[in-house]
Amino acid sequence: MPVEVQMLFWVLLLLFALLLSQVLTIISTYGLFAGVGNREDFPAVKPGFGGRLDRSVQNLKENLLFFIPLVLLTVILNVSNPMTVLGAQLFAGGRVAHALIYMIGIPWLRTLAFMVAVAGIFIMAFGLGFPGVLFS
Repeated sequence: MPVEVQMLFWVLLLLFALLLSQVLTIISTYGLFAGVGNREDFPAVKPGFGGRLDRSVQNLKENLLFFIPLVLLTVILNVSNPMTVLGAQLFAGGRVAHALIYMIGIPWLRTLAFMVAVAGIFIMAFGLGFPGVLFS
């Protein structure tokens, strides 16, 4: 299995863990019955840890919209190389760090971790040879 696909697996596992954490946070904050209910009466913006966790999940989902296609293109075009591998590793590492730092609540360090992940996306794209591979 290509390293890029392995990194995608680990990032998706991170997303699953974050989603599970959201459920556990809701149950611990609002109670079991509220957690298994329709959640219609919850505040739009949750305070503290729950809010940071929600924003971390949303941010990861948004970034996966860029990462997943790059991983798929790497596999479909059979273009795995040191740049695509490095980019995928930077993205995965940056996203893990971003999630942890976001939940802890360290603003500047969170942004740095986010930028590492974004750099990974750009490195993957250059490793694929954009624009040369697709638009030559």
